[in-house]
Amino acid sequence: MNFTKENFELIAMTIKNGKCLPKYNYKHSDTAEKETREYIVKVPVAPHPDLQGLFLQLREYVAKDHYMETDIDTLERIEITQVLTAGKDENKGIKILGTLTTLHDTNVPIQTGLIRFEEDISGFEGDLETIFEAIENEAFLYIFKNKSAQPNLFEVQDVEVIGSGFPQMSKVV
Repeated sequence: MNFTKENFELIAMTIKNGKCLPKYNYKHSDTAEKETREYIVKVPVAPHPDLQGLFLQLREYVAKDHYMETDIDTLERIEITQVLTAGKDENKGIKILGTLTTLHDTNVPIQTGLIRFEEDISGFEGDLETIFEAIENEAFLYIFKNKSAQPNLFEVQDVEVIGSGFPQMSKVV
């Protein structure tokens, strides 16, 4: 089965405890009717450094959304844990969730409101759309092309449809 980016839609990308947990929709055309199915990756591996770098870029936008300074000390106190999509078409946007380490070394949740890509309220919506598209691309590569932090850990064998139709993977010895 050939998986294409056009049929892929990222719903949420979570990085938790050093593991990558994507949730996505995939539009299948292997049946009489095209149908969209929702999937959650249940065997997480460490995210690729490219994906981690994109999550690090989001810290600045969370800080700006909360009227905080974007100096290095502030950004180091923000950890992005999840990016969620919401809305469709002209209302499509993202929410960014994470934690903020306070001066008393306590972690508190922090998140943005829905940031719609089609609006230009803050001036950084276009930048966020570009970053989100890169995150969505990284998620596609992670799920279907085996791009992870340890690219030698798993190797895709001959594509064999098993259950969900995803490539069978086996551990490299």
